[in-house]
Amino acid sequence: MPSNINSITVNTYLSGQGCVWTFNPPHPSHMGGSWERMIGIARRILDSMFLELKSSTLTHEALTTLIAEVAAIINARPLVPVSTDPEDPFILTPATLLTQKVSLFSTWQL
Repeated sequence: MPSNINSITVNTYLSGQGCVWTFNPPHPSHMGGSWERMIGIARRILDSMFLELKSSTLTHEALTTLIAEVAAIINARPLVPVSTDPEDPFILTPATLLTQKVSLFSTWQL
């Protein structure tokens, strides 16, 4: 914490607000659980995009586009097991929860 901040005052205020601190060591990735898994998935998607790109330099615009594509891919993954029943085409995804719209991807290639 910076030296100009009174840590006792900050801790008292945050405790009064109901904040609870959870210690997460910086090195063991197994302590991160689900968010570490999502970081790994995003990294694998980006790695595959960079392999297709075959370029080591990116503009800010290109990197922004790649990150937006990674977010779209991650948000399109199913959250629950996908039904094999053709009469039940609804697939719950994070994008469905974020936009509150049912996607038109009623036929997924499994």
